Amino acid sequence: MPYKLAYPWFYFYKVIKISLLGILPALLVSFILLRKGLAEHLKDPSILDNIYLFQVFPLIIFFYGLFIYLFYRSTRPLAKLLGKIEKFQRQLPFEKQLDRIFRQDEWAQIEEAFNKADKTLSSQLQQIKNENDKNIAILESISDGILAVDQFESILFFNSNFANSFKFKQNQITPRLWHVFDDPNILSKAKSVLETGEATKLKEVKINNRFYDFTFTPLQKDKQLRPGLLIVIHDITEFKLTEQMRVDFVANVSHEIRTPITSIMGYSQLLKENEEKFEEDYRLFIDKILTNTERMMNLFNELLDLSVIESRPELTYKNIDLNQMLERVAENIKANYPQKDIQFFFNVGVHQVYVHERLFEQVLANLFDNACKYTESAVTIRVDAIIVGDQVSITVEDDGPGIPPHHLNRIFERFYRVEHSRETKRGTGLGLAIVKHIINKHNGKIRAESPGKGTKFTITLPLH
Repeated sequence: MPYKLAYPWFYFYKVIKISLLGILPALLVSFILLRKGLAEHLKDPSILDNIYLFQVFPLIIFFYGLFIYLFYRSTRPLAKLLGKIEKFQRQLPFEKQLDRIFRQDEWAQIEEAFNKADKTLSSQLQQIKNENDKNIAILESISDGILAVDQFESILFFNSNFANSFKFKQNQITPRLWHVFDDPNILSKAKSVLETGEATKLKEVKINNRFYDFTFTPLQKDKQLRPGLLIVIHDITEFKLTEQMRVDFVANVSHEIRTPITSIMGYSQLLKENEEKFEEDYRLFIDKILTNTERMMNLFNELLDLSVIESRPELTYKNIDLNQMLERVAENIKANYPQKDIQFFFNVGVHQVYVHERLFEQVLANLFDNACKYTESAVTIRVDAIIVGDQVSITVEDDGPGIPPHHLNRIFERFYRVEHSRETKRGTGLGLAIVKHIINKHNGKIRAESPGKGTKFTITLPLH
């Protein structure tokens, strides 16, 4: 809102009065002294009166009027200053407004405004200092490393956890992000956030034998103005070590147990081949031993597969012909269930998928095997694949008994099995957990739907 000019008339009149009080006595005294001194030399002193009245006095009035005009012009900046004070007055809360009731002098108003501004500024500076102290305390209390950089990747601020973790000392005049990190992935992610204004993450970055998760967040949400970004660095080294210990433990235990189980299975199969030598009751025991041994072998094989998948930091992807993979997996499934009538229908609008061939083949095999395992007689499996934006959507649908709705959110958990499947079929409860881990490794998603009869799994994968 523009301020309103308020000319300082009080100050103007005051200066005019002071100047008149100084000029009029001086003129009067000078006229008396001059007339007295010249009267002795003039025949007619009235001539001096005429000269003074009609020549000198008008000249004095002219120059005094010029003085008043110039003084008026010179005080106009003061009017602008008073206008700004009026604007400042309107912006203050009512209880903090300037007390100008008995102070009409413009200089007094200016003095009071400056005093009030000084107090307000001091108060605001103290508030800013207090808030800054609070922010520093909060920043230092965060266990993660905090680093902020501007749009030129110059470091703005950081907390002590960051400095201690990366041995950073601000000894450069303008430290930049690349003075701290030389990992190209970190630098490229930071540059991408500065350019796009979109937050992103970078997981499991190894720096000096430690592992970190990086979160990049723009400092300002407005995409038109992006002054910098905030980097939160979370140390996950202990978690990685614990996870690796767990993976190694599962792998070692699974590997060690497979040897005695293989021996048990071998002897059980040998007894099964010679079961005619045993009584009927013993034959039942042999069948139970063989069945449970095979189940344990499958369990440890899947545990070993799961630990191998989890321990792989990265996978090698390549373009695979989806039709050929589906045909190959379908033939293997039919061979595993020769007693069942299995029909496959493929409607594939995607020629190639960018996946790890063996692991994605395992995903399809597990989904097809579940459909056949839990369907008693004829089995129909439909597979559709389409491109949606920059992703590939693959659906695998069967006409089996379906899954109750309250189980759908948990079927991808380890060792979780649907209740009716416990009664009819023996499984490990790891198949869908393995499927989900493989899809996660591909940066994809999987979800299950079961409207009542049949189950549909939808897999979403990046196109490239």
